[in-house]
Amino acid sequence: MRPAILFYLPYVAGILVFVSAAAGATWQSTLLYGALFGVFCYATFELTSLSLLKHWTWPAAIVDVSWGALVTALSSTAGLLIANPITPRA
Repeated sequence: MRPAILFYLPYVAGILVFVSAAAGATWQSTLLYGALFGVFCYATFELTSLSLLKHWTWPAAIVDVSWGALVTALSSTAGLLIANPITPRA
């Protein structure tokens, strides 16, 4: 459980900082940048694993990177859509 916590807490912070923190963020830009952030993060792990681990496979890596892009795009967009109406504007 600790490794998951050590990954996902900074991952969520990364989503907040790099994906949806801009004042002009829209659901469309958040969906796109969330997908890209997911690809970059998940591909870092998957491609490193492919280069170091004998039994890691390309099909598994492709599925996992696709999953990372999808789940990050959807969760960051959902977060933006939930936060926008309840966040005070300056």
